[in-house]
Amino acid sequence: MKLEPISHKINCKTCNHELLKKSPASNVLVCSFCQTINWLQNEPKSGKAVSGSAKNLLSIFQIGSQIKDTLVQGEIIGFIELLVNDSYVVLYQLKDGNNHIHWLFERHGQLNWFDQINHKAIENAKITNPNAGKLFTLEVKGNFQNFMTSKATMLKRFDIFGEVWMTEELELQTKILEAYDEDGQCFFSFIFSSLHNLSFIGKRIHIPISSIINPSFQFPG
Repeated sequence: MKLEPISHKINCKTCNHELLKKSPASNVLVCSFCQTINWLQNEPKSGKAVSGSAKNLLSIFQIGSQIKDTLVQGEIIGFIELLVNDSYVVLYQLKDGNNHIHWLFERHGQLNWFDQINHKAIENAKITNPNAGKLFTLEVKGNFQNFMTSKATMLKRFDIFGEVWMTEELELQTKILEAYDEDGQCFFSFIFSSLHNLSFIGKRIHIPISSIINPSFQFPG
């Protein structure tokens, strides 16, 4: 049985503007009026994330976009821009009809789909030899997979827009690992230390432009 969309209102901690939270899975909500980042649980140290004008101007997605494809269906309710080395990675947050949160990972127009990221995140995956251009073995719950590291980068900045789910541990200088296997699966990991990481497994996809419905422009607030 599908759940009806759930939403409730909170007030911005800076300007008291009323904000609508669309998904129970989200833990960050950016004020559309003053751009304050409101962490709803386990607020991290100040200065770790910023919000403002999106730098990734060429994307076909925006907050409020509806996607109606065979694999991907739902509404984009927010996104996170990660500046890694000298390029941007964008994690679009998509809420489906069951109020689950998924990620559309975009780099240079290529898309990867991560299913139910707040439920399927892998803590402290065992990663052997995670160096760029090298094969490595990933162990998760006793299962082994081989991946080729595509990029091993360092986080220089991250900006949050709209409503998202994100680990409060993310901070500047976090190492980010991107890798792929021969079947097109994508492995994405925030590496906080040699013993601590938060990882996700998704797959490369293509979304036809005809399946994307973008909203009309609205002034914030």
